[in-house]
Amino acid sequence: MLHDALRDLGDAYIIFEYELPRERGRRPDVVILVGPTVVVLEFKDYRTARQAHIDQVAAYARDFRHYHAASHTVTVVPLLVLTGSIDPPTTVDDVTIVGPKDVACALAGFERGNAIDPYNWLASDYSPLPTLVAAARTIFKHEPLPHIRRAHSAGIPETIAELVRIADEAQSKHELHLALVTGVPGAGKTLVGLQFVYLNHDRTAVFLSGNGPLVKVLQHALKSTIFVQDVHGFLKSYGGNGRRQPEEHIWVYDEAQRAWDAERVQSKRGHGASEPEDFLRLGTRMNGWAFVVGLIGEGQEIHLGEEAGLGQWNDAIAAVGGGWTVHCPAKVAHLFKAKAVVSRDELDLTTSLRSHLAEDVQAWVRLVLTGELAKAGNTRDSVKGQGFDMYITRDLDAAKAYVRERYAGRWVSA
Repeated sequence: MLHDALRDLGDAYIIFEYELPRERGRRPDVVILVGPTVVVLEFKDYRTARQAHIDQVAAYARDFRHYHAASHTVTVVPLLVLTGSIDPPTTVDDVTIVGPKDVACALAGFERGNAIDPYNWLASDYSPLPTLVAAARTIFKHEPLPHIRRAHSAGIPETIAELVRIADEAQSKHELHLALVTGVPGAGKTLVGLQFVYLNHDRTAVFLSGNGPLVKVLQHALKSTIFVQDVHGFLKSYGGNGRRQPEEHIWVYDEAQRAWDAERVQSKRGHGASEPEDFLRLGTRMNGWAFVVGLIGEGQEIHLGEEAGLGQWNDAIAAVGGGWTVHCPAKVAHLFKAKAVVSRDELDLTTSLRSHLAEDVQAWVRLVLTGELAKAGNTRDSVKGQGFDMYITRDLDAAKAYVRERYAGRWVSA
């Protein structure tokens, strides 16, 4: 089919099975460089197009535009080729859909001149942010994370360095320290926590989260239940009135603003101390020293019993008494009445690592969850226009079928 389509095309370059770097096998079938245009082709052995096929090739084109350096300033065109189709070409959601006989005509329609250098294009940097699971795998395989300019400019290395410094101080001086890392959604707080735990595995650190699905995914990815654990199970074992002590002296609590309050703990575990108070009381029972790191997402308390947010940690300090040194950003230092409060702005992550596109999606989700449906409707078209697909179904089988087709051949399962 391509022999026929390319016979009269002239000066063009064809790339088969280009694997998007660090995307774990994600690859469009064919990329053709025609003049100043990158044409992304996906072949499907169907007579008619399915929405999942259209979305798949559209996503390839979107990601080339946003993440592939040599494609930022050129035209990227998605082309869906249906090998069983005899219908005339059509366009759906900016994706051109053609049958075998119309591929040549579609390719011939692109302008010539200012040809893309294929070798420079192939060698060009492709820099998506690694997913949380991919980042965790990389960290715990003792490999350096890919150099992410936005992460470095956002101050993540400085945040981790400050946490390591506090851990050194707590251990060497046999002290109790609490550090609160605040940050906007998408700023990389969880990544900070995972990398900090990795750097401190020799002095027994553990990453704790109340997000059950996240815990299971990370445990599966890391093939270990040691480094990442469920926070509620951890406190059920070591909190309350028990006297057991964990091996770990460093506890990193992800989404610590969502810690359970005393009423919630009473109903679930039968004692009247909040989770922050549980952590601090456990720290005072440890032999020598303890370091609690709370990763605080701003404005993300979403479940019953999580409404108290950051204030719970101040209440816990008051309830437990002296002995704890609190490290936190200047903007929240005034909330704490501890004898020792150290203000460190390295603990405030103010820059989202997500692209502005993902931030728009996040805003739409927040509006839906808070019931502001009219405002969500106003943002829907712009989000969809940025390449994020939205579908509504009450049929779980239909949703699974879409995902399987949309990500066929990848590691995602439904």
